[in-house]
Amino acid sequence: MSINLFRTRPILLSQQLLKNFSKHCYTTTSKGSIVSELEVEEVPIYEVEPLHDEEKLQKMCDISRLAPHHLNIIHGRKPYNQSYESYHDSVWYRKRMLGRYGIEAAEFHPGICWPTKEAIEESLEFERLAYPKSIQEVWKEIEEKKKIAAEKIRAREEYIDKTVAKFDEWRAALDAKIAKKEAEVQAAKEKKERLMAEIREQFGYNIDPRDERFKEILALKEKEDKKKKKEEKKKKKEAKLLSWLNSQVNEMNDKKDSQPNEEKAEEASSKPTQDAQTNIKTD
Repeated sequence: MSINLFRTRPILLSQQLLKNFSKHCYTTTSKGSIVSELEVEEVPIYEVEPLHDEEKLQKMCDISRLAPHHLNIIHGRKPYNQSYESYHDSVWYRKRMLGRYGIEAAEFHPGICWPTKEAIEESLEFERLAYPKSIQEVWKEIEEKKKIAAEKIRAREEYIDKTVAKFDEWRAALDAKIAKKEAEVQAAKEKKERLMAEIREQFGYNIDPRDERFKEILALKEKEDKKKKKEEKKKKKEAKLLSWLNSQVNEMNDKKDSQPNEEKAEEASSKPTQDAQTNIKTD
């Protein structure tokens, strides 16, 4: 935007002066004829004396402190009017300038932006090597990938449904585990209280659990309990072993009882064959 500053010296010719002049004029002619004879231009005439040229005014008005090429970019103009760098004469840069600022800003023939015959052949060769498959083949591969992805999603959803269906079972198992743990804690607490009661009964008065004698007796009691549990476990194991041995002995007895019956059946089946052989020999 440019601003012109001028020094003006107007020459004033007002219509009011004409009206005042017509009042003091005594004549037989009409008022309109007097005005028509004295008609002049109502537009004031100015004498123009520019103080600064256009370029200097633009510099004075520019307060952005931007470089000229940056200012051109902001105002939608071509940044450089001449080449300053080596790439300013390259084809790709000229293509960019033509695409952004139009043919008016291009100081070259726009035909250079179109590829040459050699460039077209190179691009076609590149496409043949980079994309050897046809559109139909590529589309088929895309469809197969979509099917595989859909199958994966279906399998994942099925797995999630099965997992969700097991939530109640897992919750019941967790509740049972928590109950078992609480029962064990309660049993240990009751056991400790029972041992403390036995120790107090043994001493005949309440004794401080922090006392060394109390700790020794408590350790002996716990050792005796462990020994009892070990003996009970051993007895259960022996009983289980005896039951297994008894089952094995019973199975062996059953097999022995079944063997004579099988031998008798085999002898009975072999007698007709022996009789037939004797008859053949006699004949």
